[in-house]
Amino acid sequence: MLQQAAQDVAHEMFLFQVACQDLKLRINYQMWYVLARNLMDFFDTLPNERDKDAVLAGDFFHPPGTWHALRETIVRPGDYEDYRIAAHKRAAHLTYARAEFRRPGAVAFDPSPTISQHLQELARLFLTSLTETQQGWFRASGFPLPWKAA
Repeated sequence: MLQQAAQDVAHEMFLFQVACQDLKLRINYQMWYVLARNLMDFFDTLPNERDKDAVLAGDFFHPPGTWHALRETIVRPGDYEDYRIAAHKRAAHLTYARAEFRRPGAVAFDPSPTISQHLQELARLFLTSLTETQQGWFRASGFPLPWKAA
């Protein structure tokens, strides 16, 4: 199952890189929120907090907490949790709370270069921390992934 999931994870990582390239395009702007949300959930969700069908970064490590210890070696931006909420509200589904981000004077939480860089650094750490066999699964996806620091 992990090998099959690697294709989907690689696709999300690749599309996030594409979205970050030109956020002036409205489609990339919206895509940024959807993909940032997906990657945040993938990288940050603890096994005991999971939806039973969710693929998590920790699933690729034994024990799963190994990933969370690695993840903590990268300093999280101070506004990361605010962006997590914004991504959930602006991309996940239509809600009344979503309109609050358009209210005059509200903090819009436009796509952030800092959050983008952080998520791409987590992707790089994740990929380079996998076993060689697992890395092969991601390489087989054919997507150009962040194997090296930008």
